[in-house]
Amino acid sequence: MRSKVPLQKRDGRLIPIMNNDPKEFPGEEWKDIPHLDGYQVSSHGRVRSIDRYTYDCLGRQYFRKGIILRLVIRKEGAYDNIHVEAVIGTDNVRYNYSVCRLVYSVFVASFDTEDRSQVVIRENGDLFNCHYKNLKLVSVTENITDGYAANRRKVPPEIPVHQYDTNGKYLRTFDSISKAARAIGTIYSSLYATTQLPQYRCKGFYFRCGDKLRKIDVSEFNENRSAKTEWHGKKSVQKISSTGRILKVFESLMATSKATEIDVNALKRALRNPDKKYKGFYWKYAEVKGSAVHQYDACGAFLKSYDSAIDAAKAMGVTPSAIRCAARSKQKMSQGFYWKYGEQPQIDVSKMMDHKERYLKDRKKVVQKRTLRGRLIYTYPTLRRHRIHPE
Repeated sequence: MRSKVPLQKRDGRLIPIMNNDPKEFPGEEWKDIPHLDGYQVSSHGRVRSIDRYTYDCLGRQYFRKGIILRLVIRKEGAYDNIHVEAVIGTDNVRYNYSVCRLVYSVFVASFDTEDRSQVVIRENGDLFNCHYKNLKLVSVTENITDGYAANRRKVPPEIPVHQYDTNGKYLRTFDSISKAARAIGTIYSSLYATTQLPQYRCKGFYFRCGDKLRKIDVSEFNENRSAKTEWHGKKSVQKISSTGRILKVFESLMATSKATEIDVNALKRALRNPDKKYKGFYWKYAEVKGSAVHQYDACGAFLKSYDSAIDAAKAMGVTPSAIRCAARSKQKMSQGFYWKYGEQPQIDVSKMMDHKERYLKDRKKVVQKRTLRGRLIYTYPTLRRHRIHPE
């Protein structure tokens, strides 16, 4: 959980990472950030934009004065880690950059700032000191080991945890969460989250801390889980080769998991990214044909039927949502035709009025401007004249 950090002062002045005063600190040095044109980082951990010419959304050039950026400083995590980030926008997208990684790569040694297996730590333990002489590049494993050695990280307490099956029946008790995680073949954080969130399961089991019960009530959790997986279970899954050829079609998600011995959650993640390979193959839900949709001309006469809105959209060169909205009467027409789900030889279009027609009709009405007491101030002949000349 993140929380705001109070202002930190030294010698009666804000520390560098919290100070937006253009006045430089003693010995402060500025250097350009290689991959961020127009921005500089200082040896004390401050970031600024330089004076430059830039362009607005209409392509017009204008002068923009440089400023000291206000850094994002938050306390996060169970070990009260201080995160210092600079929010910089490039190509109309805002990115958060770690100030420590920027300072180290510019003033100490260049390294891949996107490599998350390496972290930049503060050597003296002062998390507010981002000076380049106080930074050190270590691996994640070294950082965790040093944290336990320096007592910055605390060993989790040994709390007994009880295991239950999918019906809530008691199975066994472990001396601690870490021992239970090793026994079922998972990691500590996953099993700990299961004990904190009663509706969650880990490796197909429920886990509880506290008093041991012979049975726990999990009927509501199982019903919700069945409702969530019902949609996935009804859809067929396609196994596709790298060349785009469909190798096999499985009846459901569970059938795919059993046949391929792939975890269901892993398959769900692969199906959410059909353009990425998983286990050397592409995975995709088979298209399900929806309700038939029927096409009518401007007079309401029947023209043609399509098996689904997807087929109609492909034939008309539009998105399926446009056909569905027209068929559900959320809009009048799509591509100059009426669309309905129920087939009829003729539909009545006399009562159907397009939004544009309603607007044109309302625009011809006289508009009066009055005070709160009802006194007439001005009369406009049309709604358009009121918009152009509001006074």
